[in-house]
Amino acid sequence: MSIKEVNFFKVFLSTMFVNILQGISIVMILPLVTYLLADEDVKDNADKNFIVQFSEQLVGFFGMPSTFYSFFYIMMIFFLLKIVIEFMLFYNIIGNMSRMQKLYRVRLLNAFVFSQWSYIQRQQPGAIVDILNRVNNMGSLYKSGVECISHFIQVCITSIILVFISYKVVIIIFIYMILGYFVLKLNTRLTKRVSQQMSHSYLMVSQRFSDMIGTIKTLKIMSKQENFLHFMSRLSQDAYKFEVRLRVLQQGFTSVSEIVTFSGVILLILIQYIQGFSFAEFVTIFILFLRLANSAKNLQNSVNNFYSVMPIYRLAEESMLVAQENRESFEGNVCVNFQKAIEIKNLTFGYEKNIVLKNCNMNFYKGEMSVIFGESGSGKTTLVDLLCGLYKVNQETIFIDDVPIEKINLSEWRGNIGYASQEIHLLNDTLRYNITLDKQGKVSDDEVWKVLEKVGMKEFVSNLQNGLDAEVGERGTLLSGGQRQRIALARALLLLPKVLILDEITSALDPVTERNVCNFVKKLVPEYTLIVITHRQAWLELADKVYKMQDGQCQLIDKKQLREDDMV
Repeated sequence: MSIKEVNFFKVFLSTMFVNILQGISIVMILPLVTYLLADEDVKDNADKNFIVQFSEQLVGFFGMPSTFYSFFYIMMIFFLLKIVIEFMLFYNIIGNMSRMQKLYRVRLLNAFVFSQWSYIQRQQPGAIVDILNRVNNMGSLYKSGVECISHFIQVCITSIILVFISYKVVIIIFIYMILGYFVLKLNTRLTKRVSQQMSHSYLMVSQRFSDMIGTIKTLKIMSKQENFLHFMSRLSQDAYKFEVRLRVLQQGFTSVSEIVTFSGVILLILIQYIQGFSFAEFVTIFILFLRLANSAKNLQNSVNNFYSVMPIYRLAEESMLVAQENRESFEGNVCVNFQKAIEIKNLTFGYEKNIVLKNCNMNFYKGEMSVIFGESGSGKTTLVDLLCGLYKVNQETIFIDDVPIEKINLSEWRGNIGYASQEIHLLNDTLRYNITLDKQGKVSDDEVWKVLEKVGMKEFVSNLQNGLDAEVGERGTLLSGGQRQRIALARALLLLPKVLILDEITSALDPVTERNVCNFVKKLVPEYTLIVITHRQAWLELADKVYKMQDGQCQLIDKKQLREDDMV
């Protein structure tokens, strides 16, 4: 549900009905006061006063005489009916607000998660998180839109009632209110502009704060916290200034509205002095004027609120639209079971004009462990991304069981791949959830224990007080580096993959821990086909095949002749 999908026609009809009920309740004030004070002038001229005539006919429709108590009962019945229906409408609006916020968040996440990998890499995590957090304001946008409709109808109905009492009063009041409108219009324009500036400033603050969290260790070690905090303070100060301006404009609107209302009351008293209305008519006009002024103020306030939230809506819509334009397409429909090999033939690939891989030829046979090493930037990770279908190749250069990867159902192919990298992302949750990534109970504990046994973590987890329900801490801080690596491997193995890709998983481990990880990974062969990206010597002894990458080119080498210096 987006703003475009909201059925405002239903909302319009509902608010129209509620305001008609309230209008009838207010209409009853004139005959109520008339009969209370026994205002004979109005009674005798009832045929000339539409309001009194309408009220008497309405009372007569319910089979009641035209008395003070009859008008009072009718007024209370319609007023209470209005309260009940208004509450039901409010309940419906709140439900729509919550659904809108939830669906917007899900749709934005869906658009981002299923977009192309090249697009995802260009995005700043802080910006995405900020937009997701501020999606909560989508409900406020919907609520402000509904309030605009409601207050507009109130203004219209109140004005119509006033016309039937005295059209001259309505003309004078509207001329006065139009002058007030142009004064408040300037406030609305400024509010819209400041809201956009404030939204952009807070977006920058979120992005930089996300950067700081990701580099906090480096900042502390290099004693650069003060520099970063000074920069963050300056950004926050800019955002603060825009927020203060917005609040001042909102308060200024309230103050101007009060001045307009007060001067309008004075004007109404002057009109009464000149026109000479009856007391009952003056009381009714006075109440209607206050209601009209309040409705007009609320309408303008709702418009201001609508414009203050609109930049967030547009930002979310633009982000969603761009992500959808970059949505990943699965053109292939061939399903492969991976029984033979992954073959790379004369592969050349680059980003725009930057060539990363040049005429690469490689083979990864089922049940083998292949190691790829090379300097940073030599194209190792790019090669893995291509094997997983994260980037498209321009021609038939990658084959899975002799089928070009472009013709393969990529979603199903990725389901055959287990992946673990040096960047281990553990969630601040239980061991069970970090391994299964499942909150719906689709993965049994028996399956979890089996993969824990495979990675050598079963005994450790069994000895924990809460077992699988033990918390790992934020980013897995309650576990050692080796344990985090094994949890990442367990997560990959739980998928029962046929191909297991390990990207520098031991780069941050000490030699002893690295040796242990290498030994138990080797035991996974031939059950799994392993592709290991590394620059560490420990993996060579276990590999069936070693490829060296340099300057975008790959070479199959004899690991016995490989020097340790070549791995650095």
